[in-house]
Amino acid sequence: MKAPFYKISLFLALLWSTNILAQGTTCPTASNLSVNVGCVTEPWSNIDDGNMTWDQPCGSGSDYQDVWYKVTGTGGQIGVNIFHLNSPDLVLAVYPSCPTASNADNLAISCEYITGSTGGLDFPSVDGATYYLQLQRRNGDYNDDQNGSICVYEQVLTPCGNPTALLNDFCETPATLTKNPGGTFSATTDGTFTPDHAAVLDGYMAATGPFCGLVHNNSWYQFEATSTTETFPIIFVSCTGDGVQGHVYRITHNSDGCCETFTPVSNCIFNVDHSLNGDPGSVETITASGLIVGDMYVLMIDGYLGARCDFTIDGWGAKNVLPVELSRFMVTPFDDWNGIYWKTDSERNNSHFNVLRSYDGVEFKNIGKVDGVGNSTSANEYSFNDCEIRFGKVYYKLEQVNYDGSSTRSKVISLDRRSAEVGLVAVYPNPTESTVTIDINVASNEGGSVYIMGVNGISIFQENVDGRGIHQLTFNTADLENGIYYVRYVDCNGTSVKSFMKIK
Repeated sequence: MKAPFYKISLFLALLWSTNILAQGTTCPTASNLSVNVGCVTEPWSNIDDGNMTWDQPCGSGSDYQDVWYKVTGTGGQIGVNIFHLNSPDLVLAVYPSCPTASNADNLAISCEYITGSTGGLDFPSVDGATYYLQLQRRNGDYNDDQNGSICVYEQVLTPCGNPTALLNDFCETPATLTKNPGGTFSATTDGTFTPDHAAVLDGYMAATGPFCGLVHNNSWYQFEATSTTETFPIIFVSCTGDGVQGHVYRITHNSDGCCETFTPVSNCIFNVDHSLNGDPGSVETITASGLIVGDMYVLMIDGYLGARCDFTIDGWGAKNVLPVELSRFMVTPFDDWNGIYWKTDSERNNSHFNVLRSYDGVEFKNIGKVDGVGNSTSANEYSFNDCEIRFGKVYYKLEQVNYDGSSTRSKVISLDRRSAEVGLVAVYPNPTESTVTIDINVASNEGGSVYIMGVNGISIFQENVDGRGIHQLTFNTADLENGIYYVRYVDCNGTSVKSFMKIK
């Protein structure tokens, strides 16, 4: 005798909910999460696991709900991104093994307190090693369901070992300064900058490097000497922390272009802050001398003990430096769009962002505009959905536009979209003026049939696709009337339908 349908449904619902509650709620039961270049998403729901026995990492809060994932190291830098977080109150931590109440803080490789809808962290990995990711609700009711999405991806490292990061964050990727009499450029010692080459540069107290202090969040600016002496008047605007440090070097590089030796050619400013040396607007000058005209040199600016200080340099202009401090820029695929997310830690005269897309990595097209906040010293998060999706690789970058119309472009990020979806996958561009492209993932060797129909259901186009795999059809829409049309794909697995709009 067959069980009634409602009993079968109830059994399946209970089984599903039991799996949700049990899977990945403790470190030993952590769910596997694949590391993918381009960031593939995995939704999660953080429900009370009843394990209230030990405090969370990062040294704050109490143990509420936990979700656990584990990933296998690739030997490279792994990024973890959280987005669509419904309750912005999460600690994300990474461990090389399952922690206990007594060793969690010391065992954690990295942890990040996420206070917005997006966030994440990066950590270096050993090939084949297992890493455990803890997503922990920091506050709230014990049964308060927190949910969002997580993705892990492998960052591409340069030959020098630097991950793709902020412009002018590394000695190997400096911004460019040019003489600009009467002009200035603005920058900051941002907390997101990596303390690169610190082991070689540190020269404070017992250290032996050429710098007069310890390096914490240094940034880099290159310039061509136009005279034997160059001056950099540092004008302090505001400072959170103990001050700014700076030094000019002649750099040598190895065969991979990595910075190798640092020979100082200037005085060293150390722990210079307007609170110690006068009001905002006070000036401290770095003077580089004995320069060879036509040679390239680098100016390093650092925040003392990681201080975040805004400053300007008089008499110089800069390129490849965004007037915003862009601390995160990522793209992730969804069923019907590519989600583009970015975060700024500060902004100066920021009118808006243009989102640029390319399918070959060379020619970029403006696909949207997102307004900036203007001026800000706090974090701001942005997002944009690109609804024109297709198989293969797509590239994005941001164009940041100032109120005066000047603009600077960011680094390039990419996504290689290889969907597991079968049948009718994408129809683009939508809306369209002259042509529409149809992507189909055929699951059977028998193939299938594609139809384009008007709203009256009458077919205006039909074509068969033969053989398993990806098929791409292009249809001329120039002679169609404006309006909505439907693309219908039929094979032995069923039917799938998508629509598009003809305009002009």
